Amino acid sequence: MSEARAKRWVRLGLRWIPETPFRVGAGGPETLRDATGRPFVPGSALKGRVKHAARALYLRRHGRLCPGQAFAAGLAGAAPSEGCGCDLCLLFGAPGGPPAALAFSDLLPEGAVEAWFRWGAAVDRSRRSVVAARLFAREGAMAAALVGAVEGWLPMPEDGVDERVGLLWAALRLVRLGGGGGRGWGWGRMEVDAGELFPTGSPPEAWVAPWI
Repeated sequence: MSEARAKRWVRLGLRWIPETPFRVGAGGPETLRDATGRPFVPGSALKGRVKHAARALYLRRHGRLCPGQAFAAGLAGAAPSEGCGCDLCLLFGAPGGPPAALAFSDLLPEGAVEAWFRWGAAVDRSRRSVVAARLFAREGAMAAALVGAVEGWLPMPEDGVDERVGLLWAALRLVRLGGGGGRGWGWGRMEVDAGELFPTGSPPEAWVAPWI
């Protein structure tokens, strides 16, 4: 990819449609809530999920991560780095490096929110049996949609093929939110609105094709 010459303001409106209840833990059985008492997904959690998906796409294409991203991902033998300017470092930042080009807002519920509870029992793994009198509940929530945005100034390459935006787009479409996927929590689909950035509603094929 050629060096950037100028920057373009990129804003993607996000609308996540839950298919199962979601939850973001707050250190206990309750789901995280905002100042008004409504469950939501923090921007930091959203960024983490998108970054995870983007790393997987990047690794599949290039076969390796830069030292900064490898260290941030917790790979064995990786050392801290200030970032190298690769697509991942630019979009999401790197430990000790320049700040990320992108900012992720919280995802806030749209319309009414319904509380969900799942009950379970503690298990003694050594005995492979249920522990007596150790019933517990975990809270989740269901809403018509969660809405937010990701935005920032991204360098525009000389050839106009902005694969960085393509990587972001592809990663957003892979995101699952609100932990406990193995128990059926947090499944859904992400709708991305690029406004006037893409007249057709999605990035040009040349931007996304390298990542999918």
